[in-house]
Amino acid sequence: GTQEKFPEMVDGSGALLENAAHYYMECSNKGLCDRDSGLCECFAGYDGASCQRASCPEDCSGHGTCEHIETLAANDYENVYAIWDSGMTMGCSCDPGYTGPSCAVKECKYGIDPLYIDDGSTVRMTETFIDFEGTNGLEGTYSIKFYDVFGDDFDTAPIPISTTSSTTGTCSQITTALQALPNT
Repeated sequence: GTQEKFPEMVDGSGALLENAAHYYMECSNKGLCDRDSGLCECFAGYDGASCQRASCPEDCSGHGTCEHIETLAANDYENVYAIWDSGMTMGCSCDPGYTGPSCAVKECKYGIDPLYIDDGSTVRMTETFIDFEGTNGLEGTYSIKFYDVFGDDFDTAPIPISTTSSTTGTCSQITTALQALPNT
């Protein structure tokens, strides 16, 4: 388990104080009390009615969401964060394509190294074969799911398919559907 230690705190006479690390303090010691309104005016980096939690830098710059640290940990390969500041410390969960503590930094595009040789080990592909013996063919639509380098997935618009028409489901229609996906 995880433990937290704090310095041995003493009073003015030198006597050891027990459990003195996290006393209740006015405005959590992270802001000033407005005596006219009775409301806390939090210092930069803190928020809440009593300034009891760390705030997200720059409100995640409009490119992410402000989350508790245990939520960020759980979203990162299901890590568990369960120490004393759980529920108080906040951080940004950035939108795809953005990074940094405040999600203010735009990530650059990714591309394949021109010297890379694709051996098929990096492609996730599923093939489906359907035999409709005794029917007049197959008609309908399907879509292709594409995964980007940020782990997000995108579906193409429906692509027509027909086993009875040579002008439906062509390579050109598939290419057009793939090119319409966002270029993250």
